[in-house]
Amino acid sequence: MRNSLNITAHSGNDGTADDSLEAIDAGIRFGADAVEVDIRLDKKGVLILAHDEDPEKEYRDHPRLAEAFDLIIRGDKIAVNCDIKELETIPAILELAAEKGIGPEKLILTGSITPSILEKYPVVLKKSSVWLNIEILLRYLNQTGNMMGNSLQNLIMSQVEEEELFVSLTHHTLPLMEAAIDSCLRWGVKVLNMPYMETTATLIPWIKERGIGVSIWTINEEKTLKQLFSLGTLNVTTRNARLAVEIRKDFLT
Repeated sequence: MRNSLNITAHSGNDGTADDSLEAIDAGIRFGADAVEVDIRLDKKGVLILAHDEDPEKEYRDHPRLAEAFDLIIRGDKIAVNCDIKELETIPAILELAAEKGIGPEKLILTGSITPSILEKYPVVLKKSSVWLNIEILLRYLNQTGNMMGNSLQNLIMSQVEEEELFVSLTHHTLPLMEAAIDSCLRWGVKVLNMPYMETTATLIPWIKERGIGVSIWTINEEKTLKQLFSLGTLNVTTRNARLAVEIRKDFLT
């Protein structure tokens, strides 16, 4: 991965189906730096690609993660972003990656991975690059009382999506963000994974100055891609990988 302006092809990008092998192939062909896959376990304990849960754990016709890793290996320099949907998948993901020869420089974990996991199992950070989701981190800080006396409700704007939390850079949120960054530095997490809003975009330079990279999801519009590239964003996740790669060329020349 580059020091900045990385592009992650969404699990469904450029007209391909979500969590398909075709999406991985498209990301590789269009020159993305990483491809995203959503990971779950089927009833036989096999790692498969799926965003939504199947209550029966059947996941018929879903590709296996092993197949996705085989494509990643053939892609040479491309990394894989495993969006964790079930925490119990983490040991199996790390084991499969090691078996396939995919090291921490090419294996990124995002999604529901929690600070508690990192504290209890530091080996996770040795075998992968963890990009900690901001909403997971903020919830953890609130639950563990590391909020400097401020309540989560006063610091976070809750959007339509119940589980997604967004922050804005104001004098009210600075103590919270300082606590979040201090926690990342203490654990060895080098990247925060954040959803896009105009307010979250303003955080990027401020977070970068404190030694943490920022990955933003999911950006599909040309104007917003250019804005985030101009801010020196470490990574953008997009459904328009081909467009993003073309736009990036202007920033690299």
